Amino acid sequence: MRCSMRVPLPFLVLALLWTGCGDDPIRPLQSTPRVATSADELVEFLSEAWNSPSEQRLTGILHPDFVFVLPENEDLGFVEWGTNQETWVMRQLEASHAAAQDNPADDRVVSVVIDLIAQAVWSPSDDARFPGTSTRIYYVDGQVTYSNGDVDNVSGLQRLFALPPDDDSEDGFQLLAWQDLGRDEVKGTRNVSWSKLKTLYAYQLPDGVATSALDVWTQLERALTERDMDAYERLLLDDFTFTFAPADVGTSREDLTRAAEVDIMSRVLGGSFGFDSNGDFQPSIGSLEVQLTLLPTPANITGAYVQLDGAASYAGGTSDTWSRRQHISPVSEQVETTEGFQYTRWQIKSWSEFDAGAGKAQVSSWGSLKLAYEFADPQPYPTADSPDILVQNFVKAWNERNGLEYERLLDGEFVFFFAPQEVEDIGHGSFWDRSRELQSVDKMFNSQPGTRPDGGLQDPVHTINLELISQSSAWSPEVPDEFSGTVGKTFEVAMSVTYTNGDISEVSGLQEFYVSQAEETIGTETKTVFRLKFWRDLGRDEVKATTTDSWGAVKGRF
Repeated sequence: MRCSMRVPLPFLVLALLWTGCGDDPIRPLQSTPRVATSADELVEFLSEAWNSPSEQRLTGILHPDFVFVLPENEDLGFVEWGTNQETWVMRQLEASHAAAQDNPADDRVVSVVIDLIAQAVWSPSDDARFPGTSTRIYYVDGQVTYSNGDVDNVSGLQRLFALPPDDDSEDGFQLLAWQDLGRDEVKGTRNVSWSKLKTLYAYQLPDGVATSALDVWTQLERALTERDMDAYERLLLDDFTFTFAPADVGTSREDLTRAAEVDIMSRVLGGSFGFDSNGDFQPSIGSLEVQLTLLPTPANITGAYVQLDGAASYAGGTSDTWSRRQHISPVSEQVETTEGFQYTRWQIKSWSEFDAGAGKAQVSSWGSLKLAYEFADPQPYPTADSPDILVQNFVKAWNERNGLEYERLLDGEFVFFFAPQEVEDIGHGSFWDRSRELQSVDKMFNSQPGTRPDGGLQDPVHTINLELISQSSAWSPEVPDEFSGTVGKTFEVAMSVTYTNGDISEVSGLQEFYVSQAEETIGTETKTVFRLKFWRDLGRDEVKATTTDSWGAVKGRF
């Protein structure tokens, strides 16, 4: 349930109105806890449960739908939790305290001193999430002493929500909600919030587990903005479906299964280019910003209406924005860990998008973004089972600026040699290895700026148009001794590199390619696969020297 993103207060309030309370009922205890006959006595029992750590005492005053809300201004890995986590924390604290009495080793808890100081009177709560409660703010002033001598000073404001018993109930007053408003910033470095202390003993769920609907919105927004595909995929239920807005239907398909969603979003979030159903190329996304805002949702609607506002910038300098209403439906299931901890896991079951609406501009939709990346490549790269197919894939990778495919074409011991007569001017030595080659190409293919030999800025690459013209009909096994074990061929390059400022580099000159081969298992077949092992740039065409660059000179700027 780790969730580091900050949720704005209006967003939090709307989310709380929709999600309901708590996560799990607790296991029944063998003995009967005391019953609080007033809200003040409830707080007294809460203090006692902490000052002499006792799960039993705490259980007796917690409502089954209890919710603990952690501070918005602290990154503690949790947004909120329910009864089961709260009692788990106390169980671990109680065990540490008991062990310290017998063997004060390590950093066990020797003592807890908690003082709750009322800051106002009890008053009816106006929080729609906790109807029928009275609320009061307290200032906590406490100390936790450990067996290694360390002391944590616990401070800060707490808002407690007390629920009175029904007329025919014998439960007494119960604590329905507890909101930690954060630590007292005025105090010293060993000062912590009550939430910080609790998280030291909280059950750490696997990364990416959403334990409330609020958690789903928070993690979804973060996964999209941070382009974290693993986190996004964890939020999707196995039978997840995405339904396109009616205006988008007919362009390709009406909905996406989970498998299709994962396939497309891996390109959207993973920084890969894509193609739509017409075969039109879509460059990779350089940055992505997404904001989710919960909207009022009719009571008879499963899930929630959510406003999705976003912006993306693409390799090549273009950008796009979205602002559309979505209907997203998370569902929950009960999970029990091997340690006996029970929690509720929330995942998204369905997601549909609305049209912009009558009278509104039909700006780009979230679905249209996905459709632009529907295919990885309408014409996939074939296995390079001959040197000629290797070169064919090489040209395709440069023209499409496909770094992933280009990387697959290079031998693990790849070396690029600069033209000897240009080594001093280019300034990168006489050669570079596979790692440096991929760094340069990554900048070129993903429209990142480079550096010219004079130290000036080289504008990012916008497009590449490459053609290689073979200078012989066959690949030759007669190669220099330093390239032994390969076959070689010479090509003339004709390439135009257009930059984002409109400048163009015309690249000319001869290139020597030396390729290796190895047996590899592809699927169920064993094939011979060729890769580029050595590449020697012989320099630009001297006849065109005043109007063209060498290939090495262009790569050297990145």
